[in-house]
Amino acid sequence: VDFTIHVCVGSIGFLIVFGAAVIISVIVKACDGIVPGWVETTGEYAEMALFGIDLICFGLFIVSEAIRLVRGLWSE
Repeated sequence: VDFTIHVCVGSIGFLIVFGAAVIISVIVKACDGIVPGWVETTGEYAEMALFGIDLICFGLFIVSEAIRLVRGLWSE
């Protein structure tokens, strides 16, 4: 039960960061042609970087929680 609660609460945090990446994407697409090209390109790279960092950190989070679960089961 503790493992499930940790993963659900942690996932909510990562979903919030993912939402920020989606908002950046929407803003960049909405500004297409309005702002200079380098601003659009920078926004797209920021979106990809945020999404990539979010995925990497989520993977590390899941692995650490799985290790914590195995340690807890092993100690019992």
